[in-house]
Amino acid sequence: AIKYYEQACDLDGDYGCFNAAYFYEYGIGTQKDITQAKTLAKQLREKINLSNINLDKKVSERIIGSVYSNKLEAYRDLSFRPHFIQGLSFYFYAPQSDERKLLSRIGFDSSHLARIAILWAREGDPEVAYQTAKLVSTLYFNNETKTIDIAEALKWLRISAEKGDADSQTLLGFLYEHAGLGLQPDGEKARKWYEMAAQQGNGEALYTLGRMYYSGVMVNVDYDKALYFFKKAYEKELQAAADYLAQMYFNGQSVDVDCQQSWHYYDNSYIKKMTQRDYLDYCEKDRKRRNDFSQQLPELTLEKYAGLFGRIDNIPLCQIGFVVNTNKLIHVANLRVELILKNDAGVSDERIVAFPPLGLNTLGAEQGMGDSFKSMGYLLMKNGDLCDYHKLTFTVKSATATINGKKVDLLKTDNLHIIQNR
Repeated sequence: AIKYYEQACDLDGDYGCFNAAYFYEYGIGTQKDITQAKTLAKQLREKINLSNINLDKKVSERIIGSVYSNKLEAYRDLSFRPHFIQGLSFYFYAPQSDERKLLSRIGFDSSHLARIAILWAREGDPEVAYQTAKLVSTLYFNNETKTIDIAEALKWLRISAEKGDADSQTLLGFLYEHAGLGLQPDGEKARKWYEMAAQQGNGEALYTLGRMYYSGVMVNVDYDKALYFFKKAYEKELQAAADYLAQMYFNGQSVDVDCQQSWHYYDNSYIKKMTQRDYLDYCEKDRKRRNDFSQQLPELTLEKYAGLFGRIDNIPLCQIGFVVNTNKLIHVANLRVELILKNDAGVSDERIVAFPPLGLNTLGAEQGMGDSFKSMGYLLMKNGDLCDYHKLTFTVKSATATINGKKVDLLKTDNLHIIQNR
């Protein structure tokens, strides 16, 4: 095999050079020969086919030189390995790019990088394990892990998390929250790992815990905890936390409405679009409107919104979205709707879809807050028979929510109305 790779290297300069160099470098099927590996790598740089790659030649040469010099540094200095993985991982966030094409042609496609990273992760460096799992999880969500051992990447991440590495704990929480690397979504396990990382002061974990307790999708809404974690994340200079803090003081979630304090956070957030005068005017008007509706129930409508389709490791998956709309400025939280899903062939399933809070304020997307009069909920479907959005119908078996602080059975009060669409 090495002989033919070397011949291919002389002819085309793409995979042949790299694979021959790879065998010599790692001593796979032959005596390890770093000198020969470097010679073949030099041939690769000289012969690389740059057709169909829309990059300036100097940019291409810079990327190639950087990749090889950084890889060499990763062998000389083991502490550099996480930086090498992280640097190359950047190019794999987008499924298609000219940089990715170039990397593939010089032998650094995603599967090769993942295999090298997993090999290094076996040596027990927690930062390597974290960067490896982060890379593999990105490829997993892009459906590019068919030839990658995701179980081993997850194994080393878990070992690193159990040893106390905060970044690994945060990533493991993310994978449980978003069903990554073959894990089943599990809010309690996600919260457990986030909390372990948060106890070490990990800013991302603090922010994510705040978001989990605020949205109430995987755990019940707890605005007191959300406020606590968002403030801790804000102290860590996570600006995204200011978005939520502005909303909580604007809406009166866990705190009394405080328009000035809300403006303080809004003024320091990513979402700022309004002047101070207009913002404070909205805040005061909403405060008065909430009092007017404090003893009422909203009229809610539920309908299918969209179907997202894809495959992970050649397993068909789909995500069915549902949207709930409200007609009044009345706070709705912990909305849980138990659905009976059915297609036109009679295949059915029962699932519970959870929705983030809605009916919070009259600000819209144009003011940077998003439309709080609607809320989206999603179901990850692993039964391909129920993935055809247009042939899927649903009925509601149960529906409950916390409205203005009180638990309400929406079927008994007849405040949830179904819209069937195709």
